[in-house]
Amino acid sequence: MEAQGTFQTDATAEAGTKIGTAFIPHPLAVEALESIDDLFTATPSADGGWCGLLTGPTGSGKSAVLRAFCSQHKPTENPGLTQPVLSVALPDKCNTRTLSEVLLTAQRDPAASRRSSIPQMQEAAVKHLIKQKTRLVIFDEAQHAIRGKSSYEAANFFKHIVNQSKVNVLLAGLPSTAELLDNDQLESRTMISADLRAFDWWNAGDRKIFRGVLKQMQAMLRYPVLGFNFTDEDWAWRFSYGSRGLMRPIVKFLMLLERRAEREERTMIAPEMLAPVWARMPKKEWKLPGSPFELKSMPKPWKPADASEGDRA
Repeated sequence: MEAQGTFQTDATAEAGTKIGTAFIPHPLAVEALESIDDLFTATPSADGGWCGLLTGPTGSGKSAVLRAFCSQHKPTENPGLTQPVLSVALPDKCNTRTLSEVLLTAQRDPAASRRSSIPQMQEAAVKHLIKQKTRLVIFDEAQHAIRGKSSYEAANFFKHIVNQSKVNVLLAGLPSTAELLDNDQLESRTMISADLRAFDWWNAGDRKIFRGVLKQMQAMLRYPVLGFNFTDEDWAWRFSYGSRGLMRPIVKFLMLLERRAEREERTMIAPEMLAPVWARMPKKEWKLPGSPFELKSMPKPWKPADASEGDRA
């Protein structure tokens, strides 16, 4: 892939695709997709299915990767419900019962919350997985399962699903999700581990990919950009500093820019729009001293989001 970002998929080439909905296949995301596909296609052993891990800080692109993978394996309903890939988002507080309930709900079980015992719920979930020909279950936001003693219970729940149904399981979430693999049997069933991270401006490879992604994003904007190019060294540096190398704040920012242009009936996005629009971004979330688009010269970039806070030494 070239330095300035020739990344493209059907989604990004489609007319009318909006910022925040398309998947841009930069190398880190492609590698994660390939790892998930390896898990999806893995044949279960005599002992059960396999387990995988997808981790990364908030805003690193996990949701985009999962959305892209699931879009390739959609459920069908003729003659009966078939779900080769089942994606389940875990609630903030979960135990074995809530894990069973959210899984049954995703399986469209009409009695998801009415069964009297956890073993009954787990038995029903396993039967659905077999009947619906599920090959991979994705438990998203899996870090919610590691609080207190629920971590041990959750690990046993995932192990039970893997062993009894012989489906493969992907645990996706913040880096702390890896704690679930402290369960010896679950760890022994782990086949793949993919880690998404923030882009580091000081890494030449990361900088090249980052500028390529910015180029693709600029091409997707509904309003042309006047007087600057996202891939210019100075502008890209400002995007990197402001976002701490994460994609989500950039996506939010560009969506606000488009909204501003629409509200003011502009035909272009001009450089003078950037600072006031950035000023509306949540300060608490990004912990920046000011808008990167107001600074005359750039300070040392903020450390990647998964590093300790503060400027680079």
